Amino acid sequence: MTHPSSRHNTPSVDPWRFTIWETLRAAILALRCLAVLLGIFIVFVSLSLLFRKQVYDELLRRAARLFVRCAGVRVRSVKGLENISPTETYIVTPNHVNMLEPFIYQGYYPYLLRGVEKKENFRIPIWGQFMRAVGQISMDRGNRAKAIASMKEVTRILREEKISVLIASEGTRTPNGRLQPFKRGPFKTAADAGVRILPICCKGLYNINRKGD
Repeated sequence: MTHPSSRHNTPSVDPWRFTIWETLRAAILALRCLAVLLGIFIVFVSLSLLFRKQVYDELLRRAARLFVRCAGVRVRSVKGLENISPTETYIVTPNHVNMLEPFIYQGYYPYLLRGVEKKENFRIPIWGQFMRAVGQISMDRGNRAKAIASMKEVTRILREEKISVLIASEGTRTPNGRLQPFKRGPFKTAADAGVRILPICCKGLYNINRKGD
């Protein structure tokens, strides 16, 4: 789905060997992304005070695509959209590599979509407020009772609001570029809500940014 300009798409377990130029370029991209994210944050927090998320979903999709481009990522192709029914609600289960892919999924999934994020991410300045503004769902992975409550909220959204929910079936980012064992939560929730699983895959991002970079 994505293509880095200077690296191959095949996952590799070799350690990074940054040059001075790559390090400088990464710093510039990070500052640019932060500035764009700040602008997105201001816009969507303001909109969230006035409207429900569905009203500005298309604007959110455009903003997500803008952020991806500012991060230096180009989406080469999106395949399989014809398999997504506009009248059906899904639990969307992607592979999870880094923090860029939620913007890709939000930007290129053609219908309403919300996501489940670990609670720690809601504490990140700007990022946390942005996620609240666009209706993301907090998940406390360290507390079983709260995690169950979060999945019940997902079930309610699927049943009552008829909005698809994105949940990383691996539960966390891959450490080596390969698909990790799946968690039970998304599949049990799909059964409880009576919806189908929609698997999606983003290729190429591991070679752009890895866990811990």
